[in-house]
Amino acid sequence: MAILISGNKLSGGKTGILLPSDANVTITSNDLVNFDVGIHLFDPALFGYLGLPKDAPIEQVVDVVDAIKAKPNTSNEEAVSIVSASRLGKWLGNAETVTKVATSILELVKSGSDLLK
Repeated sequence: MAILISGNKLSGGKTGILLPSDANVTITSNDLVNFDVGIHLFDPALFGYLGLPKDAPIEQVVDVVDAIKAKPNTSNEEAVSIVSASRLGKWLGNAETVTKVATSILELVKSGSDLLK
């Protein structure tokens, strides 16, 4: 199913439009003002690598990645604490899943990959 995003006036925030990279979408005639990122496409296959459910809120994943990036030399335990205390951690709920996701995100950050940006 094709999606049309057109004629919107959006102002202020972290991300204006957030979509999976494989979305069938046309974006035209939109005003996006004062966003860190106007349009953000992400690879939904990355969720599998990170141990995330397909419906995980990508903006919360990005927030956790940013929090871990902001703290150089983060240990695995610290990454688990960051994820546990985040909105994503509360959304995930399960301690085992939080630990797996935290470890995977930490590996992603330490690899220098910018797959979520």
